Amino acid sequence: MINDLVESFIINLFIILICVQINYFWQVKRETDENNNYLALFIALAGSLLINRLFFVSEINSSLSLHIGDLVVIIGVLYGRAWIGTMLFILLTVMSTLIHPLQGLYTIMTSLPPLLISLYLRKIYIKIPIKKKYTQAFLIALISSIISMSLANGLFSNRWTWLDSILYMLVYIGGLLGLVYYMENLKRSRMLKREIINTEKLQAVSHLAASISHEVRNPLTATKGFLQLLKSDDNLPAEKKQQFIDIAISELNRAENIINDYLAFAKPSMELQETIEIQSEILKVIEIVKPLANMNAVFIQCHVPVFYVNGEKHLFQQCFVNLVKNAIESMQEGGVLILKAEPIKKGINITISDTGIGMNDEQISRLGEPYFSTKGVKGTGLGMVAVYRIVKSMHGSIRVKSKPKEGTTFTIYLPGHP
Repeated sequence: MINDLVESFIINLFIILICVQINYFWQVKRETDENNNYLALFIALAGSLLINRLFFVSEINSSLSLHIGDLVVIIGVLYGRAWIGTMLFILLTVMSTLIHPLQGLYTIMTSLPPLLISLYLRKIYIKIPIKKKYTQAFLIALISSIISMSLANGLFSNRWTWLDSILYMLVYIGGLLGLVYYMENLKRSRMLKREIINTEKLQAVSHLAASISHEVRNPLTATKGFLQLLKSDDNLPAEKKQQFIDIAISELNRAENIINDYLAFAKPSMELQETIEIQSEILKVIEIVKPLANMNAVFIQCHVPVFYVNGEKHLFQQCFVNLVKNAIESMQEGGVLILKAEPIKKGINITISDTGIGMNDEQISRLGEPYFSTKGVKGTGLGMVAVYRIVKSMHGSIRVKSKPKEGTTFTIYLPGHP
């Protein structure tokens, strides 16, 4: 009998571990909040109880069978909430009673003490270090297994030897300690994941602050220098003064553009949803970048039909100004920039193609990362970060095709106005 019991208990433990692991994967994937996590844990443990009680039990006679549902109740209390353990106890009792009234009575007598002990120790358990948790789990399992063993000896002593009792206690205690070890590892994995995410966020903030500080300081320093020259020399020719003023204004405009890129990166959500007619907005973008295109000997072709999308006009313009500006700057010896749009089902594909220097696969994969730029020290990468976040906030997507020395094609999909 004990061989069948050990085999059944091992299968039961395996089912519990599978259900708990599936719950862990689901939580990681969905990044659920704490309340949903506890509900998911209850569902996972309840599922393991149902599977074990319906398919994997060690039958003693027609009315009694042994199980380790108590362990699920204990884990539900210690790693979930009091209500989880209580609901699991009720579920276990109901299932056992439906199998046979005597089985229900036996389940109450064996599962109620572990539930009460776990509820009593829970507040202490969640605060103590891992080694003491193993000690408490051992004591809970020892007391619970002694109660179960005593009842088993009383109910079917003719088939239950002292060797069976000892092996039963070892399996029961080992099972709970194994589950505690497994749950602690999952808990540690979640904590490490959160720490890594928090560390990455702090690094991102520090890098962003350093980058913004550096980029804004440069034009401000230049502006300050020219203003000091204007102040210190009253004999400067009018033409020279105007030149200094123009340079100072240009540098201040550059600082403003950097700040705008930062704001789009930090706050990409659309505050004002409005209907955007993309043809007119893209023509405005072309007018904005035309001086830069002429300076770089770039010819712009535009084929954009009338089409309506939802978003904020100024963010839409900023997005495409950044894309078109980057395309022009990539064509260092001049070239052709083609901007076209093609309506598709429920949306539109807007394509920006250049004949510039292109990018390799690694550069494409890093597009949209802060501080990554194909312009070297001249770029911060914030412009592309703003592009990606603006498109995402408009529920769109971006695809990029590029090869070194063969140009780049950006395809932006935006859903149409309903």
